[in-house]
Amino acid sequence: MIWNWFRKTKSDVSQSETVSEPAANREANPAQPIQTASEPDTDSESSTPMLDIQTETPESTPVSMIEPSPETITAPVNEELKKQVIAALKTVYDPEIPVNIYDIGLIYDIDLSTPGRAGIEMTLTSPNCPEAEAIPVNVEKAIKKIEGIETVQVDIVWEPPWTPDQLSEAAKLELGML
Repeated sequence: MIWNWFRKTKSDVSQSETVSEPAANREANPAQPIQTASEPDTDSESSTPMLDIQTETPESTPVSMIEPSPETITAPVNEELKKQVIAALKTVYDPEIPVNIYDIGLIYDIDLSTPGRAGIEMTLTSPNCPEAEAIPVNVEKAIKKIEGIETVQVDIVWEPPWTPDQLSEAAKLELGML
């Protein structure tokens, strides 16, 4: 990767290379531009060679600040897209319960941080659910209908286990529990 040549610090510079005063004091004044050996030092009458930009990184700057890892870069969640995903999830029903899976409380997480991809973490009412194979497929089909979503990853989890406490107010009303 192109950033690799920035990883060399001043301590890695050989004794034959010399750091000019302005470059050496950059930590005190980080806004000061970096001069390279090809640029003349107009402020100094010295003919001391400048440290090449490719071999200089302030010692106090962690590499992660120079080159952020992909894990630290996340796209903002599009709230409109999230609303569309929730609406799609509300079209999927557990055949044993006349309420959609979102209001039943089977959806634990909706991950839309990667463009074009929806990640759904969900559970089922029971590990022995007869619809254990059909419901995730129906979730995937419903979400793939949304414009901008090409990939859907549905993960079934059992922790925390589903309980009736996870029913929404609308689900409780529909089931006569209120």
